[in-house]
Amino acid sequence: MEDDEQEQLIEAARERDDKKSGVSDRVSDELIVRTLIGSGMRVSEFVHCRPQWVRADESPARISIPKHEDCECSDCTQKASEAAERRVENPNGTERFKKYTDYDSTLDEMLRKQWKPKSESGSRTIPIMDKRAVRLLVEWFDDHDEIPLTRNAVGYRVRTISDPLGFDHVVSPHICRHTYAVNAVDRGVSVEFLQRAMGHSKIQNTQVYLDVKGDRVAEKFEEAWS
Repeated sequence: MEDDEQEQLIEAARERDDKKSGVSDRVSDELIVRTLIGSGMRVSEFVHCRPQWVRADESPARISIPKHEDCECSDCTQKASEAAERRVENPNGTERFKKYTDYDSTLDEMLRKQWKPKSESGSRTIPIMDKRAVRLLVEWFDDHDEIPLTRNAVGYRVRTISDPLGFDHVVSPHICRHTYAVNAVDRGVSVEFLQRAMGHSKIQNTQVYLDVKGDRVAEKFEEAWS
């Protein structure tokens, strides 16, 4: 997203929050949008964010994503239940869809394994330069110990905010993550540091954002000479 689109999205999120100010225990739209754009977290990481991940007292503030953490949120519980119902080893070592007889203990086992970063490099520390995003996170976690949203719910909220704005492209949580990376490139962050912040296991994945930046430079030059 361009800078003006980011501003429009945040303003639209604020306006929606104002209209729903009477709804208790609602994760604000501004918190969702600002955190996704300001941290570049994957949506799966955002919905599993916990108070201990947020290090607001450091400069700059940052989010530290652990290698593994037990989780009993609604998203993980549903996935663990489904896994517990279908995962059983047959003599050939492959999996068959069959329910365990000892369901409860298996569910506990699945819950312990459920959440972890997408890859080993996904466990990382992310600098957050948007102070407003940090403040919203701290205020939320002062009274809550989780973000009670599923990945689908976050995607729906982002689309609901962005669709009325009439952008010529779809806005999704992944586009917000993409925007964090492009913003970092705009400010001169090297590909090596960006790779670490994004949690990419391969630097080629990070270099995509440099290519996008190159396209934007060409567009700016074309505008200047037209």
